Amino acid sequence: MKIANCDFSPLPGHQGGFCMMCIMQNHMIQAFANSGNAIKPVSFIRDLKKIARHFRFGSQEDAHEFLRYTIDAMQKACLNGYTKYEQLARLLCAWERTRG
Repeated sequence: MKIANCDFSPLPGHQGGFCMMCIMQNHMIQAFANSGNAIKPVSFIRDLKKIARHFRFGSQEDAHEFLRYTIDAMQKACLNGYTKYEQLARLLCAWERTRG
């Protein structure tokens, strides 16, 4: 299963060893491999502060807020390494694809 064009290399989504796309991909692989069993999302816990600085392990966070920051981190991972113009062009192309 592959959700990112990343291959766990330092390009372009990795930011100091952190890539939200890789974390999400690993989580999905683990979830599907353990169907019906509870899993511990170790990657998310380990990198919680990289997703959002104010997140703390053990404190209750709103699920909507966690999802919002996770999607933002995934978007940053996909756009990291591109110029502002290239980032805008990629976002516009993605938006156009969703429109029809």
